[in-house]
Amino acid sequence: AKRLNLAIGNFNLQNEISLANRRIIVIPADISHDRFGMPHDYYNSLLEKVDLIYHCGAQVNIMASYGKLRGSNVQGTLEIIKFATQKKDKPIHYISTLSSAYRKDENGLLAEDFPTESYDHLFGGYAISKWVSERLLTQVCARGLPVTIYRSGYIFGQSDTGITSLNDALLMLIKGCIQLGFAPIMEEKITILPVDYVSHSIVAISLKQGNQSSVFHIDHPTGIMWSDLVSWLNDYGYKIKKIPMREWQHLLEKIEPDNALFPFLPYYLSLKETHQSPDVNTGKALHILTELNLPF
Repeated sequence: AKRLNLAIGNFNLQNEISLANRRIIVIPADISHDRFGMPHDYYNSLLEKVDLIYHCGAQVNIMASYGKLRGSNVQGTLEIIKFATQKKDKPIHYISTLSSAYRKDENGLLAEDFPTESYDHLFGGYAISKWVSERLLTQVCARGLPVTIYRSGYIFGQSDTGITSLNDALLMLIKGCIQLGFAPIMEEKITILPVDYVSHSIVAISLKQGNQSSVFHIDHPTGIMWSDLVSWLNDYGYKIKKIPMREWQHLLEKIEPDNALFPFLPYYLSLKETHQSPDVNTGKALHILTELNLPF
């Protein structure tokens, strides 16, 4: 409860969220532990009471290895599946990430579909940990449990206040490039969505879905190219020169620890010069959100 109240204060959500009316009940637990680390009686009581599960508990860390993330991101999903399939079936709505998507449709877009056994093109321990969770959920879905997966791109602050978490890889990249005075040339599309829109969309789709299973991509339909974002920052008075990826990586090798990019050095030094994220198919999500009057 202290952690949640701290988050409510940090993001100025006092008018939206309150623990006083008991609409939200905080339960001390750890999803990576057997029965979430709860006493048997309490766990068994929840098995009877819970009808629906929204699972977004995970460590989000692009620098961590798969081994570091397995407990929270994979074992946690296994425990959620165990919980969902005891006493009575509880549909699972899983919040994933577009970084775990790799299957492409006939148009070369990332497909809104469940993952296969292959993960050849995934990059980093975090993306792989989310792919493993998706595979576990795909398997239990094939056995009859309703499962819906929501993959999203960058989720930023609330649309009306702009308040966001500053502990974010994209913001650190922008800050580091400002400090350095140079940014890499990348054919990368940045698709940012406000957190309140993403949460409203997921809840609306989940209530519409009922016991159907599917995969939805919640992503900005156009986004902004990384090169345009850097130009935009220059228009605002920052002096950032765009240079080839390899030259930028050579500069990174000499940066000081106070640069925001310093903790991310292994990640950015391993990026390929041709790094480019594929475009995303959002057709299924767009169709249902348009029906719900919540289009992108």
